[in-house]
Amino acid sequence: MRRPEAAAYLQMSRAFLDRAAMTGDGPAMIKLGRKSVRYRREDLDAWIAGRQVRSTSEIRQ
Repeated sequence: MRRPEAAAYLQMSRAFLDRAAMTGDGPAMIKLGRKSVRYRREDLDAWIAGRQVRSTSEIRQ
C-alpha cells in the first residue's frame, strides 16, 4: 500500500511515516524508483508487534 494508506492503517500521520522513513525508525518499506514507496500489510503488522511493551516505563532499545 502507499504511504497515505499505510498511515491510515496504522492510525498515524503521514508526516510520521515520512520522518520514520528517513530515520529508519518506521516499518519496513519497498522502494520503487526515486519517490515511490510501498508498504506490505505484514510488515506493518510486524512493526506494530515489535513495539509491544508491558508498561509505559519500558524503554525501547
